[in-house]
Amino acid sequence: MTQAVLGAAVAVAALPAARVKRAAVYGAVLGTLPDLDALIRFNNPVDSFVYHRSATHSLLILSLFAPILFLLMRRFDSALQNDSKRWLLAFWLVLFTHPLLDWFTSYGTQLFWPVVDTPFALSSVFIIDPIYTLPLLGASVLAWRSRGLISRVRAKQFCKVALLFSSVYLSWTLIAQSWIRTRVIAAESAIGNEIAANDVAVYAAPLTSFLHRVLIKEKGEPAARDHYRESYVSVFADIGRAPIWRNIQRYQSADNLIWASPAVIAELQAIPDLIRLTRFSKGYYSVALKPDQTLVFSDLRMGSEPTYVFNFEFASLKPDGSVQVQAAKHLSGGRPDWRTLGWIFKRIYTPAPQLPQN
Repeated sequence: MTQAVLGAAVAVAALPAARVKRAAVYGAVLGTLPDLDALIRFNNPVDSFVYHRSATHSLLILSLFAPILFLLMRRFDSALQNDSKRWLLAFWLVLFTHPLLDWFTSYGTQLFWPVVDTPFALSSVFIIDPIYTLPLLGASVLAWRSRGLISRVRAKQFCKVALLFSSVYLSWTLIAQSWIRTRVIAAESAIGNEIAANDVAVYAAPLTSFLHRVLIKEKGEPAARDHYRESYVSVFADIGRAPIWRNIQRYQSADNLIWASPAVIAELQAIPDLIRLTRFSKGYYSVALKPDQTLVFSDLRMGSEPTYVFNFEFASLKPDGSVQVQAAKHLSGGRPDWRTLGWIFKRIYTPAPQLPQN
């Protein structure tokens, strides 16, 4: 819905007031168009995961596609023949802003595909954020319901205000994220633990930019003990307070025994699917050995220990301790329950001694 109302507001703001209702419809439809790639299913679920937000979210491809789509639609809708230049601009702006907004989330968007296939992710805003979406939704509904020129002029003005507010809010999310990272690094430095900014990942918590989930990479000895530290830090409630951490092992098992020998780790790092998954996750991942000896990759960026959205079974451990590669299988990911969401909203303004248990 967020992309639809953003597209509607952008189109209304770009076109004359007399075109407000039609602009809102075109904007809403075009705003969701890049996400149709989610309907494409590859034989390998890892392909579906890493290729989402690639070609259909490329600023280069969309800039080329916008005029083609406009010329095609103009053949079927004569209303687009009036103010053609502004309609073309609206088509381009709506398509162009879609990947830019996705860039602020954690998933990863290949903005310059196919020249560069790196997925870019600022991670400063959750995929659903009411503070960002609701003003755009209100302005879009007002544009759709407008009657008469005065009402449409007012709706156009509301859309501009909503876009200004949403842009300022996105700027705030970057400021808040940077502030949290700086505070975490300072708290670690105060206890003699010097860490690089690149080893501190900060993600907006579900539905809010006032609480952040922080992950720190930690090297282990041996490598099977590589792990992360996880904490939630409030923008307001934790000023002057040191974060409370819990450990997440990179190579996990139900009994916490070390199963990933140097030889096994070398085998894992040579598996093509795992190579792509670790690259896509920016190195924030775990590999869990399940009781049935299957190995499951989890992307630690989206979710919270022990429940993650994206999980892939990709291999198994043989009786002799070596790795048996198998066809990757996407496992249904978990979602935080209402108790966890309640904890998150309370955590925004209240220091908490414990982390949520999903």
